[in-house]
Amino acid sequence: MSFLASPVPAPPQSLNLLHVDDGMVESLVESTTLRYADFDAHPSISDGTKNHAWVLAIEEDHVKPKPADVRNYVVAINIITKETKRVAEGADFYSYPRFSPGGRQLAWLQWNQPP
Repeated sequence: MSFLASPVPAPPQSLNLLHVDDGMVESLVESTTLRYADFDAHPSISDGTKNHAWVLAIEEDHVKPKPADVRNYVVAINIITKETKRVAEGADFYSYPRFSPGGRQLAWLQWNQPP
């Protein structure tokens, strides 16, 4: 399974799931203001159940176009239901969201701009 964050065509930008067996591309999120990067799949994602069908990502919200107004989040995206949950917010930047090997805990790096 592969994830494609595609700025082309824009708008809208889209987050897509590539089914490598048949080459089908499925859109998970389409937005003119949201961008995604730095993905990590749940360690049990291949079992095909809704409970394990989560992917972590960094979400950038560009609803306000000025760079100083961009908001960043750690999100979990369910590839079956297409539900998106923001799991971390409030810091200026996030990086490297990851599931623990058992899939029950999350970890990420976060930091703020210096004052």
